[in-house]
Amino acid sequence: MSKCSFVAIDFETATTNRFPCQMGIVVVRGGQIVEKREYLIKPPENKYSRNCINVHGITPDKTKYCPEFSELWPEIREYLRCEVVVAHNMDFDFSVLDTAIRYYELDCPPVLSYRCTCSLYNGNKLSSVIEALGMELNNHHDAVADAEMCAKIFIAHLIDGVDPDELIYPEPKKKPDKQQRNTFGSLLTVDEDLLSKVRELTNDAFELFLSPSIFESKRVINTGDLSCISRNELKQIIVDTGGKYASSISKSVDIVILGQNPGPKKIEMIIELQESGHSIMCLNEPQLEKFLDLIEYGKERRS
Repeated sequence: MSKCSFVAIDFETATTNRFPCQMGIVVVRGGQIVEKREYLIKPPENKYSRNCINVHGITPDKTKYCPEFSELWPEIREYLRCEVVVAHNMDFDFSVLDTAIRYYELDCPPVLSYRCTCSLYNGNKLSSVIEALGMELNNHHDAVADAEMCAKIFIAHLIDGVDPDELIYPEPKKKPDKQQRNTFGSLLTVDEDLLSKVRELTNDAFELFLSPSIFESKRVINTGDLSCISRNELKQIIVDTGGKYASSISKSVDIVILGQNPGPKKIEMIIELQESGHSIMCLNEPQLEKFLDLIEYGKERRS
């Protein structure tokens, strides 16, 4: 038990560019939580996106007098230095950390190793793991609360011997035989050739023509799960911005929004259509989030 020592972290973000507005740190020594720290962080220019506020409830008013990340970094750095750092969805949390470090040109601390509890528990979201373990998740999307629960589910595995494969999850996910991470952060069970083609589908020129009218007079379809918006909300936004939501992939589709775990057959159809000369634009979820931020901004400007 004395060897069960690590630091669990969690971030909440102010924008889809992943600038942090809150960080939670939970220190574990000998299998026991010995310290919890919360940092409210003022993002650059104290800017927020509506979508992020809707997730965690942190607003510009709450951080306008808070220090920026660079001011807090000397203290945060010491918590991470030479530690085993644990997070639920390590890719996300370390991308947030990387964004801040690069923006403020900070030095990166030496970290002993990294552990991702999301991968450990077969890709299940934090709330599902907590429920499967019979624990209570209070104040979800508060960085300290989520970091604490991340620490507890890691302790449950290390000390109590919980086998993630034996748990019954509220929304069970079949563990892929072969996990491959694509450019928009999802897990696909596909062969290598198809996977390499999937990486080429998202349009790198998206930034050049991003506008509130990107869906206007276009037929749009979504394949895969989206975390930033429900399917019904997406359908309504497509219609409200002048587009038409399509029910299936065909030659008439103009735009495909790729979420997590898109169907391999649909991906194959998109590739076939593109290779036969049909112009189909593919957007990933971060690109969709930028569009959602843009139309929210437009609404605020008009109000």
